Amino acid sequence: MPRLIEEIAALSADWRIKPEIVTGETEKLAAFRQARAALAASGTVTLELALAQVPTVAAYRGAGWEAVVARRLIKLPTVILPNLIIGESVVPEFIQDEASPQALASALLAALAEGPARRRQLDGFATVEQNMRSAGPRPAANAVSAALALVREPTGR
Repeated sequence: MPRLIEEIAALSADWRIKPEIVTGETEKLAAFRQARAALAASGTVTLELALAQVPTVAAYRGAGWEAVVARRLIKLPTVILPNLIIGESVVPEFIQDEASPQALASALLAALAEGPARRRQLDGFATVEQNMRSAGPRPAANAVSAALALVREPTGR
């Protein structure tokens, strides 16, 4: 987000290795091609990363009132698009208090390392892509349809 560039630059100013801050679509896609893993806010980017085959850890922290409202309204087992599309939680998600630095670092290290956590995501992402491609020519519309189908489906809660 362009509005956060200055804040991110200031927060990372004393880091030994400076992050490269990308803002445009072309720069983002180039960064995805170079990434071994990603820490992402929950949202559309998790689907973009899955389709780019980048193991991901998703996190979201909002205002306390948002969490209260969301817990009452959202009855899904996950809010991460790739997980919704395949009906399996392959992208670890950390919401509100679960999104601690320790939890995120642990999950991100597992996504970076060769091993079962990384392999599970990559296998799941292949299924995401297969489901998206087989459903028709418009992947974004297919993702929305898959998510809506899950919302309409009883969850057993």
